[in-house]
Amino acid sequence: MTSLTIFTLLAPGQIPERIKVAGLSATSFRVSWRTLPLVDHNGPDLRYLVSWRLQNETCWKLNLWKTATVGGSMSSYVVRNVTSGLLYEVTVQAANSKGQGPVSAPRHGQSLPALKRAPVLITPKREFNASISSTVELTCDAVGAVRSRRLWFNEARIVPTKLIQGTGSLLLDKVHFKDEGCYKCYAENDRGSTEGCRCLRVYGSRNITTTQTSITQPLSKIHSLFVCRMPPTSH
Repeated sequence: MTSLTIFTLLAPGQIPERIKVAGLSATSFRVSWRTLPLVDHNGPDLRYLVSWRLQNETCWKLNLWKTATVGGSMSSYVVRNVTSGLLYEVTVQAANSKGQGPVSAPRHGQSLPALKRAPVLITPKREFNASISSTVELTCDAVGAVRSRRLWFNEARIVPTKLIQGTGSLLLDKVHFKDEGCYKCYAENDRGSTEGCRCLRVYGSRNITTTQTSITQPLSKIHSLFVCRMPPTSH
């Protein structure tokens, strides 16, 4: 009599081994690991989740993490647009169609140090208040080389460049409650980079409707996930 062996598909049960973090440039570092052997996949569609944040970084006392999804055949990922020379915490975990596996212990690494005249934010972190339907400008003032590229991120989305002023500030017109939250300001030139958190609270009646021309319009998706949640508040 022939017996049949039934395999149950589960989430990965192992943590990727040999995780390393090495600086590549003043604005990037590489995360590498040993891919899981086939027996540890436990299910189809294997992939790896690489997460990172500035060490001890908080925004209103809440941790800020970014996460990238990497194909199961890959054994490394290059993290870009990071602050020059600062220490980052990095974790790696395997996932498949059945769920996520255990998360690795944090590894520490950093991009290469910034060179002279790299951008430096004048105020690394600021809080802004705005009333409903008003216009607010989130500043990203930096000193350093004359030319520096500015990017703004809002959760999982990169802010359209048309909302970024020549000074690097982010202009939000006809502010809505959906605009409330934390934004990441990133400044980069050929000497290095820096970033900071800008947090916005919106006040006013929730019964007011506005024509949306601000950040709540559809934005371009990026592969990295920026997590920044606001604490409860009453308006």
